[in-house]
Amino acid sequence: MIALISAGWSILSGKSQAAIALIGGFLLGALLTFLVVTFVYEGLRLPLIGQVVGGRVQTAVKAATAELVARSEVTALNAQLKEIERQRQAADAAASAARTRADLAQKETDDARAKLDAAIAADAGPDGCAFTDDDLEWLRQH
Repeated sequence: MIALISAGWSILSGKSQAAIALIGGFLLGALLTFLVVTFVYEGLRLPLIGQVVGGRVQTAVKAATAELVARSEVTALNAQLKEIERQRQAADAAASAARTRADLAQKETDDARAKLDAAIAADAGPDGCAFTDDDLEWLRQH
């Protein structure tokens, strides 16, 4: 193959050789320029290995995805914080309602106990049934 190219090259005249060398130089320069621009802009990615040389695009993609991940994490954490705050407010409201019900139940219990004590103290009837202190203590405990 090289011998064939050498034989063909020797047949050409000096002007033809110069023209072919000039066109070849332009093509070689264009090819080298294309390769340099491609490596700088895109980098080098091999099929089985992956990205070997990171270019401008690869760097921009990494920066954009890193920013996107950070932004999505912040958004998710803000949503979790709002949900925790909502749950805390609901728990506070439920606790307040439970305290109100407990206070009301305690008041009703105290009123019933006072009513019972008044009825026991007022019992001086002729039936002979009177509460002793032990009976009163048993009623208070049960």
